[in-house]
Amino acid sequence: VKTGGAPDPVVPPHAPGGTTVFQKKQLHHIHIEPFRPENLNHWEPATETDVYLAFGVLQDYTDFQYCCGASKELLLKLGAYSEDSAKPDAILIDRTTDQYLMAEWKMKSSQFPLNHKPEDVDVLVCWYDDASDKTKLPPRVVSLMEIAKKAAEESLSDSAV
Repeated sequence: VKTGGAPDPVVPPHAPGGTTVFQKKQLHHIHIEPFRPENLNHWEPATETDVYLAFGVLQDYTDFQYCCGASKELLLKLGAYSEDSAKPDAILIDRTTDQYLMAEWKMKSSQFPLNHKPEDVDVLVCWYDDASDKTKLPPRVVSLMEIAKKAAEESLSDSAV
């Protein structure tokens, strides 16, 4: 117990060193493998957010460059927002033509037709291309799982030299 002087400083909960949600809620201690580019040969995404992250690491192995997220405000400025259709996730730039493209992210390509139309999206970026009916998909589908395998093989062959 401290006597006299200034009171102990109170650390705000969101300040570095403050109490985390893991601590406050006494969450279970489990090992969660952190994402690392060198793990792409055996890493699998668990959410669409993971697919975004994987695309960020692998985009140099594709014909596309990430431009920005497709917010409602941006889509309104472009004249592309509609209340009656699902909005795309992002805008990509085609490296071969420098054209802007509407893009959607999904874990599996078969999930795309559940809430999107192929005419509203130029590129579907997914982890796994499992759709049997390709007519329900946009004209371009990027399967990151296949690209990750190639990138891992290339990285391994480069490091063996």
